[in-house]
Amino acid sequence: MAYDKSHTNPMSWEEFGRILDSLITKLALSKVKFDAIAPIMRSGAIPGMMIANKFQITKIIPLQLKYNYTHNCIDTLIPPILPEDLDKQGHILIVDCNTYTGGSACQALHILKEALPDAHFHYACITKVYGGPKRIEGYES
Repeated sequence: MAYDKSHTNPMSWEEFGRILDSLITKLALSKVKFDAIAPIMRSGAIPGMMIANKFQITKIIPLQLKYNYTHNCIDTLIPPILPEDLDKQGHILIVDCNTYTGGSACQALHILKEALPDAHFHYACITKVYGGPKRIEGYES
């Protein structure tokens, strides 16, 4: 089957902004003080930096992951670089955009748990539709 634009479900910038505003409200209501943002690059960078700006979070842990079709796995292209003054038992918000299977979110959590075994991890994602086959487990919220 050939795919074309009619098979997509595009998100306008206005819709993205509304979803992000809703997510920021939910994060504020959670009362969790996040110590760092870990955006899953590339798509998690925009909402991650907007959330960091809104909550004045200056510690960023970028995660560069890429699906490897040859080996059917997710590769870590750039290992996490932890800020020197990061609270190793703090709250880390992993941010993604348009997750499909949840594989990158699971891999991000695995990588960060190895580097920060005593930290608390939370996950936020901008997405229109979620229904992938994998469960995203191990996050506090």
